[in-house]
Amino acid sequence: MTDSTDDVDWWYPIGEDDDPTETDMDQLNYETYEELLSDAEGQAETDWEVKFVNDMRERFDKYGPDAYVSDRQRERLEKIAYGE
Repeated sequence: MTDSTDDVDWWYPIGEDDDPTETDMDQLNYETYEELLSDAEGQAETDWEVKFVNDMRERFDKYGPDAYVSDRQRERLEKIAYGE
């Protein structure tokens, strides 16, 4: 079994400080992120979008407010959720 992050280059695990685009969950706002994930879960259409949103949900459920979300990840979730 492989880790779901093995084939993606945008995930940076908690504690790694080498990515300047990481944002702390506090900056994104915990409740806003929960809403964004829920909206994205309802709008994901392609296999890739479904997998991406599921992976983000797993991290959110595991780490809660300690999760890190890169700007790129947030933008992708917004695009899926709101069609932007």
